[in-house]
Amino acid sequence: MSHRNGNTTHRGTGFWGVRKNCQPLINQTEQLPDWLQRPSDNPDETGTTLSILGFVPTKGWEKILAASIAESFFGAICRGALEVTIEDGPSLSVTTLADVFADASIADAIKDQKEEPETFVNSGHFLRALSSTESVTEDTQNGGLGHCRLHILVGEGLPKRVAVLRDGMLITSQLTGLRRFGEFKEFAAVLECMSEKGNSLLRAMEPPAHDDFEAARLSTMQQQRTARVALRELAEWVREMLKRHAQDPVAEVTEIDELAEFFGDEDQGAGGARDGDENPRGDIKIRARPLPKRKSTTSDPNPGTASDGDLGEGSDGSDGDGGGEGDGTGGGGGGGNNDGDDGDQSPGGGSGGKSSVATTISLRNVRAIVLTPDRRRIAFTPEITGDVRVELEDSGADTNRLLKVTGATLGSVADGRLTVACNAQKRVMLDVDLERPFEGTVRVKANAV
Repeated sequence: MSHRNGNTTHRGTGFWGVRKNCQPLINQTEQLPDWLQRPSDNPDETGTTLSILGFVPTKGWEKILAASIAESFFGAICRGALEVTIEDGPSLSVTTLADVFADASIADAIKDQKEEPETFVNSGHFLRALSSTESVTEDTQNGGLGHCRLHILVGEGLPKRVAVLRDGMLITSQLTGLRRFGEFKEFAAVLECMSEKGNSLLRAMEPPAHDDFEAARLSTMQQQRTARVALRELAEWVREMLKRHAQDPVAEVTEIDELAEFFGDEDQGAGGARDGDENPRGDIKIRARPLPKRKSTTSDPNPGTASDGDLGEGSDGSDGDGGGEGDGTGGGGGGGNNDGDDGDQSPGGGSGGKSSVATTISLRNVRAIVLTPDRRRIAFTPEITGDVRVELEDSGADTNRLLKVTGATLGSVADGRLTVACNAQKRVMLDVDLERPFEGTVRVKANAV
């Protein structure tokens, strides 16, 4: 951490080596303490030793560390490019890796950690897809990334995920366009870029957490466009390969005899239908009932007339944008679901404390693009001239919760809502920052101020 030594303030970043130009120590092992020297009989052997000062061991830290290494670097270990030895703990190598994933005590040691042991178990499935003789392998030449390879293993209990590796390290299993596979059999797949040029491009797109690929991190617009096209085409190719090897065949008619006692045969005639279509072959009566009305945490003085831009996801499972006309409805980019806190609102979508009722207005051709999990690009065409208060909600199955806006490239933000000056029939486009990360369906509401 940053600290003061006398009158001098020192930063939290430190280096060990030759002071001039911050060069490493070479052939000066006699100047290094024993705990910093690599234990080896061969003085010319290269490698890396990580030394952590002030380490406070927690119970089972050896198994927790082994699980973390195995689930992130199974690709490199499987290929023999990495071996890890943990003192008084498991060793990880090409010959022991499968046993590490099969060790129930390791999965039990991490069960209280976030997204565990599911992530650990899934990485075990990815290892099988990478190494099993039952897997199928497909190759392609991608315009931006070069030679890419996909390994697919189909079987019961597999997670329906595609792991993307870069130089043997797991980066993500939630790549844009490869998140939902409802129409496929259960499978595990591993996607790798086999070219040095492609891996360099992927590395340049990784955030510090090494858990995604973000084209916006590249330095030039041309590089960003090339990267976006490469990732999109790669996702489309993976889906085509999954359709070839893992898609369920669809039959036009399937007889389900197990449900025969609950539903009568249509050929039995109408004579047996009485109060609410009574089932002639069982004791159950089937009656139609209206669906419950959808709830919303925001009150609306004119239900059904508000400008609702529901921004959803393309049918192929990839993030996209869409739109529509009339009643302000439209479609746009989406992702997964993410719960949030309810926002306090007064009637008509105005801020708390005001007694006046705002007038809802219609928006046409609503669009949205997911820039980052906590940033959206919103576009719409208003039908009035004047100040418009815009609210964003995460659209759920039963309840819509306010997505508070913390900043925008146009207008002003107050109480999590955006106020922007509009001209009738003139397109409005702006970027908004959200209070919390969210990649799900968005609902846009607008009121005249």
